[in-house]
Amino acid sequence: CIVYRGQHQSKYRWYANDSADNPTPIDAEDTAITREINTRTRLRIQLQNDMNTAWGTTPAYVGLQFRQGAGGGWEDLDPSSDWKYVDGLGSNGTQLANILLTGSTIRNNFIESQPSSQVLPVDTTELSEWDFSIEATEYASVGSDYFFRMVETDVAGEYLKPFAAYPFLPECRIASLYTWLWTGAVNNNWDDSRNWNQAIIPDASSDVIIQTGAVRDPRVNISGAVCKSMFIQDGMTLMLDTASTDLTVSNNVTIAGSITHSADSAVLHVLGGEIIIDGGIYNHTGKGAVNAVNADLRILNHGTYNFDSEASNSFRNMSYKMRCKSCSK
Repeated sequence: CIVYRGQHQSKYRWYANDSADNPTPIDAEDTAITREINTRTRLRIQLQNDMNTAWGTTPAYVGLQFRQGAGGGWEDLDPSSDWKYVDGLGSNGTQLANILLTGSTIRNNFIESQPSSQVLPVDTTELSEWDFSIEATEYASVGSDYFFRMVETDVAGEYLKPFAAYPFLPECRIASLYTWLWTGAVNNNWDDSRNWNQAIIPDASSDVIIQTGAVRDPRVNISGAVCKSMFIQDGMTLMLDTASTDLTVSNNVTIAGSITHSADSAVLHVLGGEIIIDGGIYNHTGKGAVNAVNADLRILNHGTYNFDSEASNSFRNMSYKMRCKSCSK
């Protein structure tokens, strides 16, 4: 039988999708990378068999899962999620042509969809490697770190169970060609181009990062402020504290820092994706609205959503991975 507790994820390495058999390494083994959305990437993972059992002698299958941040929940890859499998230059389900990771002894399979091919047998103490062809989707949060693990699945590709240990978790940070970094160099005003690294006010194509270490916190001081996505890093606060102002974000809003939403007529519109309170705080103390009827609110890593009884909010769905401190009227 399969003793799944006898396997653990060992080394990994990221590669460009530029060759079926000898892809170009993006960085060294066991090293995190930065990658853009919709960029096909190869992830080679090594698995070690520790138990006195030949793993894979009965039908076994594997898949890949990801999580956002160090404490996020594990999710399957899917076109409607942050990461998905994609067609690579290899042939799906075939045995790898070459060993690429240090110490590997078994070439297993190339995977670009689920279910995978059946695992090739791995004897005691041997190390085998798999190659996954994946990419971040439009739902991924720019500026966020993602981690990956191999798991065992059934013949249909449905998750069954994890392996024994994960001493090495592949890591990838999402970047964008259209990143706008808030510096706060001059004042707090969103509409002052001197406060942005691009020296231009963000537009609807801008992936905004309110970066840790900026001189000042940003204030939405105008009506009609826009961006594509927004990531508020730890230690920073976005202020919605000015009357008759609004900010429209078309995709994810990730909050590792905080939002202060105190003005009665300040509005946050989120048109899709998610509002992710990832260990941060959303203080919604004014009567101003959060309009997110086509976006989900997700709270994780002890994130907090405080809102006043008269605050207006609308979300498509709400979920939390860990107990939130305040998330009810």
